[in-house]
Amino acid sequence: MDKQEIRASILRSVEQEIDAWLDVEPKITDAFDYEKTLFDRTVIIGRLMLENSRGEPPKDRNKKKRC
Repeated sequence: MDKQEIRASILRSVEQEIDAWLDVEPKITDAFDYEKTLFDRTVIIGRLMLENSRGEPPKDRNKKKRC
């Protein structure tokens, strides 16, 4: 994949997560739940960015060193 395809893929994934957050956010009344849910979404977005930019990480630790 080239840079533009990777960027488009990441933006689509992040856009879906933001849409899901905006659907859930107004219904959260507890501050702890709000922060936990927001943190969970940011972790998901970070993971999506990493996976979409580098692909799935290899399971073999020796292959991880060569990437």
